[in-house]
Amino acid sequence: MNTFIIVLIIAIAFVISPMLKILPTPREKEQMKLRNKARELGMQVQLARIPTAAKTKEQSVLPNGAAYRLPREREQKKLLKTHTTYLLERDSTAQHNWQWFNPKLQAQNEQSTLYDILNSLNDDIQVFESTPNDTSVYWREKGSVEDVEFIASQLRAIQQTEAKGS
Repeated sequence: MNTFIIVLIIAIAFVISPMLKILPTPREKEQMKLRNKARELGMQVQLARIPTAAKTKEQSVLPNGAAYRLPREREQKKLLKTHTTYLLERDSTAQHNWQWFNPKLQAQNEQSTLYDILNSLNDDIQVFESTPNDTSVYWREKGSVEDVEFIASQLRAIQQTEAKGS
C-alpha cells in the first residue's frame, strides 16, 4: 500500500511538472500587461535584439528586448516620404546623453525638443528609432503600464515635431 502511494505521487508529479513549466512567470505576466496596453494604445510590439552602434558593439552586448513601435498616421507618412531613418542610443555612462548611430544626421536633426522628450523617458529605454513609417523605442520592459502610456504620448509628440519640421 505504501509503495502504491509513493508510485502514485511520483506519477502525478511527472504529469504535473511539465504543466507547471507552461504557466507564465510573474515577469512574463507583467510583460504581457505592458504589451497589451501598448496594443490598446495603437502600438506594435516586436521582440528584438536591442541595436547598438558599431563603435559600441565591442564594449557591451545589449540583451534581447522589445521594440515598441507607434505607426505614423497616413498624413504624416505622406509628409515624410523622404524622411531619413535615424537611431539614437542612450549613453551607458550618462543616462541623459544620446549618441547618434550616424553622426552626420545629427546636424540635420539637431532639436532640443527631441532630446527633452528622450530624456523624459524611462531610463530602461536604450534606443530610439525614427523611420518614415513609425517611431520606436527599444527597451527591456522594466516599467509599468503608466510608462507605456507615457512612451506612446512621447512618441506621438516626436512624430508631430518631425511632421512640423518637414
